[in-house]
Amino acid sequence: MLDRSSHLTSYLRRICKKVLSTRVMVKTKATEQDSVTNDGKRCKITKDSKAVSEIDHSIGPAWFLIKNEPDEFSIDDLLAIPNKTSRYDGIRNMQARKHMRSMRVGDQIFFYQSSCKVPGICAVVEVVKEAYPDHMSWEEGHKYFDPKSTPDNPRWFMMDFKFVRMMKRFISLEELKGHQEDGLEGMPLFKQSRLSIQPVASHHVEFLLKLEEQPAANISNAGSSKKGGEHGKKRKVISKA
Repeated sequence: MLDRSSHLTSYLRRICKKVLSTRVMVKTKATEQDSVTNDGKRCKITKDSKAVSEIDHSIGPAWFLIKNEPDEFSIDDLLAIPNKTSRYDGIRNMQARKHMRSMRVGDQIFFYQSSCKVPGICAVVEVVKEAYPDHMSWEEGHKYFDPKSTPDNPRWFMMDFKFVRMMKRFISLEELKGHQEDGLEGMPLFKQSRLSIQPVASHHVEFLLKLEEQPAANISNAGSSKKGGEHGKKRKVISKA
């Protein structure tokens, strides 16, 4: 009787171990996907929960804010491209990477000009291709080269976006700061000013879309990007051909 009980216990342990092993394998496979870079190379991307921001897409497209230096890539440059579509690359910040990898096709983005005389929001763009490996990160000699990034295990990513519309009026950083305690409380733009990709909460989006409808006093720049810009070398957006 004791031998039978011992054999049964051993058998059940083996079954449980096999089931758990299968679950781990299924979970691992479910978190991997293939991606093709612009140079045609296929890469394996492993998506883990720690690498992606917790952005809720259940109620519709999410909103983000991306920063661009006018002397590097301006809204005028985007409009000059035939399909008004470009890629957003050169991200080398882990938090910005998280936000990029949480973006989904159709998500809306405030196009923000930074490192210039009058920084602020000038347009709205839309995600048309979700994060895919930044091939420049494994191109030795490139300024964005990272020895820890490889085609089989990419560390950095880029995404594609297209022009949607200009803001009804340019909203400067100075004006935005004036609403830190009146509608834009807790907006990352004020606390993480150097972060190039930032999520925008729904109540902040609602406030900004109402704000563009209202006239603003003492706005010295209508949002045209290249005039009056201060030179800065932070990151570059390279337009697609």
